Amino acid sequence: MVASNNLDSINIEEVLKFVEEQVLQHTGTRLSGAEKLIIKGSWGGKDYTDIARESEYNTYYLQQKVGPRLWLMLSEALGGVKVKKTHFKEILLKQMKKHYVQLEASKLNSDSLVGKTKFYGEFPKLTSFGVEKKT
Repeated sequence: MVASNNLDSINIEEVLKFVEEQVLQHTGTRLSGAEKLIIKGSWGGKDYTDIARESEYNTYYLQQKVGPRLWLMLSEALGGVKVKKTHFKEILLKQMKKHYVQLEASKLNSDSLVGKTKFYGEFPKLTSFGVEKKT
């Protein structure tokens, strides 16, 4: 898992894992091979022609068929934030940071000692001047 303050050094496998989790929660399906290629390529700043050149898919298929559906699906899966290829990385970094900050906050809440500590024995009786000795 990535620390929320260390998103600048995130690798593409962590990005794919995060995106896949969001898509799976939202749609119940996993990313296709072509969708993963577009995400990897877009993360690396490549255009559809470069992505197609490095895969078995043609540019038209990636740009006209897969890409638009992918960006729409990601927009919905990420809570309605409009995702486009041109600003995909920026939006995803913000969403990942938000997700990991919330995750860390929930860990703090669940790991809190309030209500989880145990006291064995009796509490001392209090007087106006301090603790009363047990008799």
